[in-house]
Amino acid sequence: MKTEKQYSGRDLLAYMDSRCKMLEKNRRSGTAGIYRSTRNRLKSFINSSSLPFKEVTLRFMRDFESSMRLANLSPNSQCTYLSCLRTVYNSAVSDRLAPKDSNPFSHIRFSPKRTDKATIDVDALKKIALCDLDGEGELSFARDLFIFSFMTCGIPFVDLAYLTTANLVDGFLVYYRRKTNIRISIRLSKGMSALLNKYSGKGVGDYLFPILKKADPSYTEYKSSLRTYNRRLCRIGNRLDLPVKLTSYVARHAWAMEAKRLHTPLGIIGESLGHTSEKTTRFYLSSLDQMVLDKANMQVIRSLDNIVRRSR
Repeated sequence: MKTEKQYSGRDLLAYMDSRCKMLEKNRRSGTAGIYRSTRNRLKSFINSSSLPFKEVTLRFMRDFESSMRLANLSPNSQCTYLSCLRTVYNSAVSDRLAPKDSNPFSHIRFSPKRTDKATIDVDALKKIALCDLDGEGELSFARDLFIFSFMTCGIPFVDLAYLTTANLVDGFLVYYRRKTNIRISIRLSKGMSALLNKYSGKGVGDYLFPILKKADPSYTEYKSSLRTYNRRLCRIGNRLDLPVKLTSYVARHAWAMEAKRLHTPLGIIGESLGHTSEKTTRFYLSSLDQMVLDKANMQVIRSLDNIVRRSR
C-alpha cells in the first residue's frame, strides 16, 4: 500500500491534494479549503494537472505573482495564496520531495494590507439587545447568539456552534479554540446563563445551541449554518440602520475594541481572544490569573449583561 509521501511523488499539485486529504481527516476543513483554492489557482495558471517541484523556481513564482496582479486579485488574496504555497513547499522539503538547496520564495514579498475592521460600540449593542423581535424566532435566535458571542469575549462562530454541555464546568464556559487550540475559560455571568437556559435542550445531541442540524455535520453543512446566521444578522443590522454590516465577526471585534477603550492591557485582550501571534500576548499566557480575565470581561460586558438578564 502506498504511503502519503509515495502517493504525492515529486509533483506539487499531487502533493497539495494529499495535504488537503490529511487536513480533512484531521477536521481542519477551513485550512483544507485554502489549500484547495490555492491549488486550483496554480493549476489554472500553468494550464496543466501536473507541476514537478523542480519547475517551481524563483522565476516561476514571480510569474505566478504577476498573473495574480493582472487578474486584479486583492493584495491580501495574493498574500494568502503565496503564503500557502510557501508552507506547502517547505513541508515538501521536509518530506524530501522538493529540493532543499533552492528557495523559490526568497525574493517574494509577503505584504498583506491592514483593513479597516467593522465594529460597533456598546450603544449599538444595546440597541441590538433591546430590538423588538417578538414573533421573529429566527432573527431573535441570531440576535441572542450575537450577544452571547460578545459576552463570551467574542467567541468565534465555529467554536460557538460546536459548544456542548461538556463545555460547562463548575460555573465556567471552557473550550479549546479550533483555530489555535488555545484553552479558553470564561466565568458565566447571569446574562450568559439566561441565554443558555433559554436554549437548553433545543440543540441536537449535547449542543448548547440549535445551530447545527446534525451531531456530526460536514464542513459544507457548517458553512451553510454560518451563511444563514450572517444573513439574519444583516437583516437585523439593516433594520436598526447600523453603521456597519452586521456579521458574526463584528461581535468579536466589538469586544476587543470595547476592552481597548476601557484600557484593558493588550495581554489580557489577547489571552481572552485566544491569540497566539502577539509576543506580548504570549508573554502573558503563562502568568495571567483567571480572576484577572474574569474581572476584565465583566467590565466590558456589565451593562449589556444587565439588559440580557432582565429581558431574557
